[in-house]
Amino acid sequence: MHQRYRFPKIKSSDFVVRNARRYGALCSYLSGAGPTIMAILDKDFEQFQDKMNKLIKSIGIMLIPMSIVLFGANWI
Repeated sequence: MHQRYRFPKIKSSDFVVRNARRYGALCSYLSGAGPTIMAILDKDFEQFQDKMNKLIKSIGIMLIPMSIVLFGANWI
């Protein structure tokens, strides 16, 4: 809902969101809390990461792979 208003304020965000979906993300969106773009995948993580890193290399955006924790909060 807020994305169309925030895309112009965050460099290349619309481009990255659209291409994340094109490269296999189940969904991709601009975070409401800040200039973070999230992409959710269920397979082909390495292939997605390679493609996205090539795409974003020249525009100054960093990809940080993370995992979803399925068992709740815990002490590390």
